[in-house]
Amino acid sequence: MMIEGLRKSNDPRMQQKSFILAQKWILANYHVFQTDNVMWEKYDVASIKPQTGGGGEYNVQAGFGWTNGVALDLLVAYGDRLTSPKINNGNTAQGLRSTSCFAVFVLIMTTLYINC
Repeated sequence: MMIEGLRKSNDPRMQQKSFILAQKWILANYHVFQTDNVMWEKYDVASIKPQTGGGGEYNVQAGFGWTNGVALDLLVAYGDRLTSPKINNGNTAQGLRSTSCFAVFVLIMTTLYINC
Protein backbone atom coordinates (compact mmCIF):
# COMPACT_ATOMS: atom_id res chain seq x y z
CA MET A 1 0.00 0.00 0.00
CA MET A 2 2.86 2.34 0.76
CA ILE A 3 4.49 1.68 -2.61
CA GLU A 4 1.20 2.36 -4.38
CA GLY A 5 0.62 5.60 -2.48
CA LEU A 6 4.12 6.86 -3.24
CA ARG A 7 3.79 5.76 -6.87
CA LYS A 8 0.61 7.84 -7.29
CA SER A 9 2.19 10.91 -5.70
CA ASN A 10 2.84 13.96 -7.86
CA ASP A 11 6.24 14.35 -6.18
CA PRO A 12 9.06 12.79 -8.26
CA ARG A 13 11.07 12.12 -5.07
CA MET A 14 8.21 10.07 -3.65
CA GLN A 15 7.79 8.24 -6.96
CA GLN A 16 11.51 7.37 -6.86
CA LYS A 17 11.14 6.12 -3.28
CA SER A 18 8.26 3.96 -4.51
CA PHE A 19 10.53 2.45 -7.15
CA ILE A 20 13.31 1.79 -4.60
CA LEU A 21 10.87 0.00 -2.28
CA ALA A 22 9.47 -2.00 -5.21
CA GLN A 23 13.00 -3.00 -6.27
CA LYS A 24 13.79 -4.15 -2.71
CA TRP A 25 10.53 -6.12 -2.48
CA ILE A 26 11.05 -7.88 -5.81
CA LEU A 27 14.68 -8.71 -4.95
CA ALA A 28 13.65 -10.07 -1.53
CA ASN A 29 11.05 -12.28 -3.23
CA TYR A 30 13.65 -13.35 -5.77
CA HIS A 31 16.30 -14.23 -3.18
CA VAL A 32 13.88 -16.39 -1.21
CA PHE A 33 12.53 -17.93 -4.45
CA GLN A 34 16.10 -18.76 -5.50
CA THR A 35 16.62 -20.64 -2.23
CA ASP A 36 13.19 -22.26 -1.77
CA ASN A 37 11.90 -22.47 -5.39
CA VAL A 38 8.56 -21.12 -4.21
CA MET A 39 6.84 -17.80 -3.57
CA TRP A 40 5.58 -17.45 0.00
CA GLU A 41 2.64 -15.76 1.67
CA LYS A 42 4.80 -13.73 4.07
CA TYR A 43 8.28 -12.28 4.02
CA ASP A 44 10.28 -10.95 6.95
CA VAL A 45 11.05 -7.47 5.66
CA ALA A 46 12.78 -6.44 8.89
CA SER A 47 15.53 -9.07 8.67
CA ILE A 48 18.89 -8.31 7.08
CA LYS A 49 18.75 -11.44 4.90
CA PRO A 50 15.46 -11.93 3.00
CA GLN A 51 13.53 -14.86 4.44
CA THR A 52 10.01 -16.12 4.87
CA GLY A 53 7.88 -14.52 7.54
CA GLY A 54 6.03 -16.26 10.30
CA GLY A 55 3.29 -15.96 12.84
CA GLY A 56 -0.42 -15.91 12.36
CA GLU A 57 -3.10 -18.54 12.65
CA TYR A 58 -1.49 -21.13 10.36
CA ASN A 59 1.81 -22.07 8.74
CA VAL A 60 3.14 -19.79 6.03
CA GLN A 61 1.50 -20.74 2.73
CA ALA A 62 3.32 -21.33 -0.56
CA GLY A 63 2.06 -19.49 -3.64
CA PHE A 64 -0.26 -17.20 -1.72
CA GLY A 65 -2.44 -15.05 -3.98
CA TRP A 66 -1.93 -11.56 -2.59
CA THR A 67 1.86 -11.91 -2.45
CA ASN A 68 1.96 -13.16 -6.03
CA GLY A 69 -0.39 -10.34 -7.02
CA VAL A 70 1.82 -7.69 -5.42
CA ALA A 71 4.91 -9.10 -7.17
CA LEU A 72 3.09 -9.14 -10.51
CA ASP A 73 1.79 -5.60 -10.06
CA LEU A 74 5.29 -4.34 -9.28
CA LEU A 75 6.70 -6.18 -12.29
CA VAL A 76 4.07 -4.58 -14.51
CA ALA A 77 4.62 -1.11 -13.03
CA TYR A 78 8.42 -1.17 -12.85
CA GLY A 79 9.53 -4.07 -15.06
CA ASP A 80 11.32 -1.76 -17.47
CA ARG A 81 13.40 -0.27 -14.62
CA LEU A 82 14.07 -3.22 -12.31
CA THR A 83 17.63 -4.51 -12.23
CA SER A 84 19.01 -7.92 -11.42
CA PRO A 85 21.04 -8.55 -8.26
CA LYS A 86 24.65 -7.42 -8.30
CA ILE A 87 27.34 -9.98 -7.51
CA ASN A 88 30.61 -8.33 -6.44
CA ASN A 89 32.76 -11.40 -5.91
CA GLY A 90 34.50 -11.18 -9.29
CA ASN A 91 32.91 -14.43 -10.48
CA THR A 92 31.48 -13.54 -13.89
CA ALA A 93 29.84 -16.95 -14.31
CA GLN A 94 27.97 -16.57 -11.02
CA GLY A 95 26.94 -13.04 -11.94
CA LEU A 96 25.57 -14.25 -15.27
CA ARG A 97 23.80 -17.13 -13.56
CA SER A 98 22.25 -14.74 -11.06
CA THR A 99 21.11 -12.41 -13.84
CA SER A 100 19.70 -15.37 -15.80
CA CYS A 101 17.84 -16.66 -12.75
CA PHE A 102 16.36 -13.22 -12.16
CA ALA A 103 15.26 -13.03 -15.80
CA VAL A 104 13.61 -16.46 -15.50
CA PHE A 105 11.91 -15.37 -12.27
CA VAL A 106 10.53 -12.26 -13.97
CA LEU A 107 9.44 -14.35 -16.97
CA ILE A 108 7.62 -16.88 -14.76
CA MET A 109 5.85 -14.16 -12.80
CA THR A 110 4.88 -12.32 -15.99
CA THR A 111 3.58 -15.54 -17.56
CA LEU A 112 1.47 -16.22 -14.47
CA TYR A 113 0.09 -12.68 -14.71
CA ILE A 114 -0.80 -13.04 -18.38
CA ASN A 115 -2.51 -16.39 -17.81
CA CYS A 116 -4.68 -15.10 -14.92
